[in-house]
Amino acid sequence: MRKNPAATLMVYCPTCGNSVNEYNWTLETGAIYSLKGEDSPTFIKILLECSEGKLDQWINFKVGCPRCHEKIRVKLIPIPDKETLMAYVDEVGEEYVNERF
Repeated sequence: MRKNPAATLMVYCPTCGNSVNEYNWTLETGAIYSLKGEDSPTFIKILLECSEGKLDQWINFKVGCPRCHEKIRVKLIPIPDKETLMAYVDEVGEEYVNERF
């Protein structure tokens, strides 16, 4: 699924103060919302759309922090800059970005 399984994009959780890898955020969020493994987008997909000015559609969506297990609104999470996001996408591949969990 991910081109480079060792790829990391650390994202800060404002609730617990830890930075956690994007993939773990995706798995935690999928575990919260997924029915039949297809209901939750990857966290990188959400971050990319927010960085492209589509924050309104995600502003109240909650993602799960894999460290503290709290549900946090996307609007409260600092979005990494576009260059950092795109470098991560290059590592993990578009197929992973568009996957549903």
